[in-house]
Amino acid sequence: MTFKEVSYNDLYNFHLTLWLPEDETKTISLLAYNDTDEPIGFVCILGSSIEVVEVFEYYQNNGYGKELVEYAKEYILNKYDYVTLDPIENWLIPFYENLGFHSTLKYKDNLSEFPTMKYEL
Repeated sequence: MTFKEVSYNDLYNFHLTLWLPEDETKTISLLAYNDTDEPIGFVCILGSSIEVVEVFEYYQNNGYGKELVEYAKEYILNKYDYVTLDPIENWLIPFYENLGFHSTLKYKDNLSEFPTMKYEL
């Protein structure tokens, strides 16, 4: 897998209808490509936080999500001693725990309670 830093607007070229971080000027967006140079997903990073991890539907369940998170962790750990993220679904918590993250704090939205997860060196 290879990664290319792209602009915030480039992500919209993929007709994405998902949440993206609001502060596009500080967000680093990395588009991932498979071995045949097809875009398979992306990750958005803001400071020490992984804001968004998305694997395009056709490529899901092939281990690409893990690769995206591992790449983002390495990218962030070049500048920080820790990585944080907020899983948007509770079923994602074991996935992130398998990648070395642990729950630190909890926050609530209107419907659910979610942990903030952290990975530390």
